[in-house]
Parts: sequence; structure tokens; C-alpha cells
Amino acid sequence: MLDHDPVSENTMTLLHGEMSTHPFFFDRVLPEGFLTIEDARSYLDPLLEATTRLRKELLEVAEHRVALIPGAPFSHALTTCLSLCVSRALNPQAHQPLFARLARLRTTLAYWSSSLTPLTLTNSSSQTASRALALMQIQHFTATFTLTALTHQDETFTDALHPDFTRTLDLCEQYLHSTSSDIDATRRRACQPSPAETVQGGFSLEPRILPALNLVVHRCRHPGTRRRAIDILRASNRREGLFFSPVLCLSGEAYIAIEEGRVPSSSSSSSSSAPTIITITPPLTPPSSQPLNPSPPTRFAETLTAGSDVTGTDTRYFLDPITTTPQPPTLPPWRYAEVLVAGNTGPPPSMTMWCGRFVGAEQRKRKEEGGGAGGDGYGDEGGVGIEIVQYQGQGWPLQMERVWGRVFACEW
Repeated sequence: MLDHDPVSENTMTLLHGEMSTHPFFFDRVLPEGFLTIEDARSYLDPLLEATTRLRKELLEVAEHRVALIPGAPFSHALTTCLSLCVSRALNPQAHQPLFARLARLRTTLAYWSSSLTPLTLTNSSSQTASRALALMQIQHFTATFTLTALTHQDETFTDALHPDFTRTLDLCEQYLHSTSSDIDATRRRACQPSPAETVQGGFSLEPRILPALNLVVHRCRHPGTRRRAIDILRASNRREGLFFSPVLCLSGEAYIAIEEGRVPSSSSSSSSSAPTIITITPPLTPPSSQPLNPSPPTRFAETLTAGSDVTGTDTRYFLDPITTTPQPPTLPPWRYAEVLVAGNTGPPPSMTMWCGRFVGAEQRKRKEEGGGAGGDGYGDEGGVGIEIVQYQGQGWPLQMERVWGRVFACEW
């Protein structure tokens, strides 16, 4: 079923390489309250565009920093994972224009949210309006979180955002269970069940709710909440652009298993440590009702996931175009998604996951406060930098194994 949203179709954005009909200017004054959904959308889309562009610029700066790390150049996957982490650790004083834009963009997004509040109260009775409002709030959350994460090296800062995670999941469920459009309603015969009564599989050329669901799975530390996001992904059967919910579900389950059962962080930096095998057999435990563990294992800040053949070569990122087949592919490379999404057996698939986290934060904080020598680089202090741990998964049920880990001394 093609997801039809007449509101968002009227406004194209640069999120997917299209020119916005409402170019974004930071000096554009937002009203105290939006009068129509179209008005709210016309202000939101340029903000989403600006968020995407700013994150891309920060990643480009980070890539130049990664190129200075001893041992560079690295593989494309390792470079990307390191760049994702470094982009969250850049020195604001060295990149004042970028961080000034980031601060103003966060302020504008917050003001947009307050301007939307009156509209949510007056359009709650309309199912079509409710769906459009839910989508805008979901996309607003994704953009706001993206900007917030760019200023944090502490992986646990998301604990304070748990109410936002649960509210976003409520909005995703509301979006999935609501009527897709007035066109669907007029075409539906009276004897047909309302689309609002069942969760609909959908297709969209642009990302809508899947990025937010994937974000909750990877960044929320509450075991029940992140499993609720997994359940929504599993039931939704959606493709949005290059995002495919079954693939996000499988990779999300693997990531949760790594975080909840990986080797202790004290030995994870040693490549000689014994491998840890994590077998993923849904449903995951603990159940969704389990409360938040006050002392969970050390979390990762950024993750890059890819599918590959059994030898680990010809790696494919999950955001590449993926074609699922009813039968296992007969020729390598066997993509993890192609084999597992269809729920069949066959040649052992493979999944590789690069997980990065910050180490030596206390040493870096002391150096920043003391203004020590070396500018904004911290490569001269042992153990200060970014740890990348590589996990490999093969077979069905999928078995995740820690195969490699290293701390990189980085210049921020």
C-alpha cells in the first residue's frame, strides 16, 4: 500500500535531494500558533532540511579529523563509524559557525513545537489531521534528537529522554493505526473494514516513522521501551525510502543483545580477549514489563551495521537498496537481509556491526579545564579517544561474536 499524505506532498524538502518550496532562513519568524497543518508543515520541512545539512557538514569535518589518526586510511566502514563518533566530540570553539547554527536550529525547533500545540488541540477529532500531526511530531523528535546527540559524548544522556521515547512510540502507533488519507476513505466500500482498525504495511519514498523507531531501539536504555519499538517495527512491514522495517528489526535485536550481553568494557579494548557468542532467538528477554536496570552495561555512542557474505567480504550497508527474495540467493554475496527478511534458511548469512564509544572522558575533561598543551588534540594521552568494537553475526538463529576491538586516539 502506498502511503499517501496529501499534506506533506505539497512541500518537497532537501531530505531526499529535492528542492524545498519553502527555503529555510534562520531569521524567519515563527508564529505563536499555527493556523493550519499546511502552515506548520511549511515551517517544519526547512528545519528538517537544515538539520540534515548541518549533520552532513559536521560529518565532513569529522572525516578530515579521522584522516589524521595514526594508521589512516582505514576501511570505509571503520572510517564512517569513527567519523560518526568524532562528529559528536568536535571542539565548539574551533568550529564556532557550525555550532552557532546548531544552537539556533535547536531553539527554532523548540519554538516550532510550542507553536504546534494549539493545532494539536483543535484538530484532535479529525483522523486525517491527527495522522498528519503525528507524523510531524515524530519527524520533529528525530531532528531534535539528532541535534542533541551532536553535543553529547555521554552515551547515558538519553536516560533523561525516556518520556520523549515513549511519547514518540505512542505517536508511531497512532500514525500506523489511523486512516492513511481521505482518498483511501472515499475509495473504501462500506462493507470493507476501516484502515484504522488494522496496522497497514506501507511504502513511502521518504523517511517517516522508521528513523524514529530505529533511534529508540538503539538509543533508549529502557529494556521494555526499546522492545516495544522492536515490536512496532516487526508488525509494521514498512519500507520508507531505503529503510525496511524487517531489516531494522533484525539489526536492532542484534544490537540489543550486544549491549545487554557483551563482554565487560574493562576487557573489550583487548583484541586477545575471548570471543563472546550471543545467540539471537526471538522473542528477546526480558519481557517488555521489566523495569529499567539502574546499572546497565556500558553503551555505545554510534553504530554502523552491514550485511555481507559468509567470508565477510563485499560488505553492504543496510541502507543500500535491498531486494528480498522468496528463496535464498544461489550466488554470493549472500546479503543478510535477502536471506533473513524472507524468514527462510539457506546459505549462512552474515552481519557485521561496528560499535563506537568514547573512552577516557575524565582525562579529556581535566585537560580541557586545565588548558594543557596540544591544542584540541588528545592523542598524546593513553586510553583517550574512541573505542571501536566489531561484531560478526552468522547463521540462523543468528550468532553474534565479538571479533575485534581497538581504541583510537583522536584529535577532536
